[in-house]
Amino acid sequence: MPSRSFARARLPLAFAALAALAALGTPAYAQAANDGGAAGGSSSCAGRFHAALRDIRNGPYQEIGRARPEARQADDRLPGALLFVPPFRSRSTAERLALQEANQIAHARGRPGWSSSGDDRWIVKRVTGEVGDYLAQDETPFLCGGVSNYVATLRAYLTRVGGNPQRTADLLAAQRGAAEASIRAALDAMRPVPIPQQAPARPQPQAPDGLRPSAGIGPAVVSPDSGSGSAAAKPGLPPATPPKPIALDTDTDRIAALDALVDAARKGGFLRQEAPGVAAAGNALLTPAGSRPVGGSPAAGDEPRPVLARLAALKPLVIGTDTPIKDVVVRRALVAAFSDIEALDYLEHRPSDAEGSVLNAIDDTLNAISAAHKANCTCMSGK
Repeated sequence: MPSRSFARARLPLAFAALAALAALGTPAYAQAANDGGAAGGSSSCAGRFHAALRDIRNGPYQEIGRARPEARQADDRLPGALLFVPPFRSRSTAERLALQEANQIAHARGRPGWSSSGDDRWIVKRVTGEVGDYLAQDETPFLCGGVSNYVATLRAYLTRVGGNPQRTADLLAAQRGAAEASIRAALDAMRPVPIPQQAPARPQPQAPDGLRPSAGIGPAVVSPDSGSGSAAAKPGLPPATPPKPIALDTDTDRIAALDALVDAARKGGFLRQEAPGVAAAGNALLTPAGSRPVGGSPAAGDEPRPVLARLAALKPLVIGTDTPIKDVVVRRALVAAFSDIEALDYLEHRPSDAEGSVLNAIDDTLNAISAAHKANCTCMSGK
């Protein structure tokens, strides 16, 4: 994450870029980038569009102000940081972005991820103010010009703070795939080593091309009962089949995946049944240090995030100076799986896309502007 000084250093640059957005609504820009050509500046179209913008300012735009106070509320029952430090490994660009997003959401404690970053909060504030100024501008003959570029530019800035549903879907898909892969790797690490039933077939020697055959030299003949590589040998291991998808879409699915990992560790002899923390999984949501419950001991049914609660209870099994799971390979594989499940859970509960959120309200306002432009700026088509 960038330091505070680095974030502050970026603000003037971001301000200069956002300040340029105001130019999109000026007559000079509209005349050069008129969406509707020469006819787009018709006063009748501009008048209808101006009236629609006034209605949007009094309607959808007001929801941004109503949503903003809720964006600052944090849930003190949440840890405020990732319980499991993601282990170093090769990750795709989408996986790295998904992990960064999950880390930001974790630090926000239930607030939108952008609210934990001063830089992102500044961008949201500037975009909100810019939209308000745009909706309150005076009527001009060029009002219908440049609207598509204007909305696209604002959306590009919102993408930086997570205001892009497609980006969210892509990050979720990437993290879900990473979690499935790490779960399978952990299960494989705890699975008994299979005993081969058949040695690989030995290739038949071939005489080099271009050489004259010599007496008594020819391909070796293997009798049907001379070895495991013969045709009469026992059939080998069955061919590999594609793995079944692992359900991780809901809290119940993710808790079931965690239980399956712990059960595999127990059955494989890596975890004793009486190991502390196994039976108590899910009873307490601990701080990242694992010292005490956050906000006290929550009452039954009052747990805000059951997956995080289960992960917090399982943490002592794999992290600490005297963990019950002694096998280093298995322990590292479980840490990777727990970490990926935790990151996925944060992304699945990402608050910014919820109905009534600030980014959702801004998105609704921009959609309303685009719809009003399409409905009223029709002079170029002769409607």
